[in-house]
Amino acid sequence: MKIVLFISLFLFSIIGYSQKKLVKYYNEKGVEVSKSKFKKSINYKVNLDAYFENDTTKNYILIPRSVVGKLNPKEFIALKNHLNKISRFELDTTKFIVINYLSSIPKKSKNTKPNPYWNAFGKEYLRKIDRIDNIQQYSIYNPENDHLKYSHKNRFNWLADEHDFIKNMFFPYDVMYGNFLIIRPSGVFVYYLGEHSEYQILETTKKFLNKD
Repeated sequence: MKIVLFISLFLFSIIGYSQKKLVKYYNEKGVEVSKSKFKKSINYKVNLDAYFENDTTKNYILIPRSVVGKLNPKEFIALKNHLNKISRFELDTTKFIVINYLSSIPKKSKNTKPNPYWNAFGKEYLRKIDRIDNIQQYSIYNPENDHLKYSHKNRFNWLADEHDFIKNMFFPYDVMYGNFLIIRPSGVFVYYLGEHSEYQILETTKKFLNKD
């Protein structure tokens, strides 16, 4: 009986140990680093720390807050079709696209509310951005966002990102509050992750329009 009990406890300890996930840390280039180096590299002015896990590991990764890239023709066509579908409005392909994107966090289940001082969507924002020529703006939210009422839904025509299309294309990691994205007619884009001001959107849009 004692032997059976010992074997049972031994097997339980092995199973428990085998289910314990490894913890890994990665820098902005996707290279694995030590925990201490990871923490020392966090600088919220230029990067954010994101988390995801799979069957075997818990992973922490640094992601740059601002990224410039270019969509290939197939990706750009798919994005345009998605915007046409969710907005029910034909995109003007000669204009720059400006997208305000609300993430899925914070969550009500965490008893947290959006930052009341986050001023990305002030009363004057729409009027100011409408003054910028040659742009077409979209306000899009992650369908899992359950705090939409705090984002002035009576002022903005918030569109649900069906099937997480934009999230999967640009924002695979959930960050607090939301992001903004600007795309040229050529497919070149710039985005900024996380909490930001309406000033950042407006100034980045103006600079991006004036660059070659």
